[in-house]
Amino acid sequence: MDIVAVVPAGGMGTRIAPSPVSKEIFPLGFSVLDAQSAPRPKVALEHLFEKMTRAGIRKVYLVIGKGKWDIPAYTGDGSAFGLEIAYLVLRVPWGVPFTVDQAYPFVSNSLVAMGFADILFSPDDAFVQLMALCEETAADVVLGVVPAPRGRRVERLALGPAGRVQEFDIKSDQSRLEHSWTCSIWRPRFSDFLHTHLKGRLEAGASQLFAEERELCLGDVFQAASEGGLEICGKVLSSEPYLDIGTPEDLRTAIRLCTDSQTRPGNLTTQ
Repeated sequence: MDIVAVVPAGGMGTRIAPSPVSKEIFPLGFSVLDAQSAPRPKVALEHLFEKMTRAGIRKVYLVIGKGKWDIPAYTGDGSAFGLEIAYLVLRVPWGVPFTVDQAYPFVSNSLVAMGFADILFSPDDAFVQLMALCEETAADVVLGVVPAPRGRRVERLALGPAGRVQEFDIKSDQSRLEHSWTCSIWRPRFSDFLHTHLKGRLEAGASQLFAEERELCLGDVFQAASEGGLEICGKVLSSEPYLDIGTPEDLRTAIRLCTDSQTRPGNLTTQ
């Protein structure tokens, strides 16, 4: 089955405002094209792109928010990164699930790899490992699992036998669950579920969505899919939590790590 990537990039980066560029193309470290070339600046989303191309992923749908035209100006057609990139402009700014679902007409019959352009995580072969797990199991969704950042309201989960996700805890203040997820691969069955699940919410209108306690997360949809009979599995990829460069503290850490010539950004050591 053909595999394509969907990368949501609709957020406006308000927590690190003002910023001269969209957070997805914030410079984080340097890369060297070949032995004859001098190091050149490397931006946040390149760390994700490198993980995808390592797994053989070549087609990417990048869903950008209105006004974030500096992203396509930088990434172009994707050829500089070994990719073919198509762009979709965010239509419904109500959370990541809606952003990802905008690519549904183009990816509904494909395996979908999903990662966040403003998240740094380990290891370099994350998508290689997830693809292997997808081939080994009948899971509808496979999640790349890492330790949850301490003291953060994030999407948490618990793994059971054979890596099956047994429980989700979405952004509660005091969760006993110790892991979160950072990237994923899913089959067309979940793409269909996501699209149908969101359709009802869209039909209810913006007033009901705004009345909800918090913004809908992908973890909410994974949980609903699991309760609906879909199989959700996870694989622990690293002993290190991810870095969310949309937060000031993680951005500072990422700048320090990626500037250190001894640090390989794909294998973060945050201690």
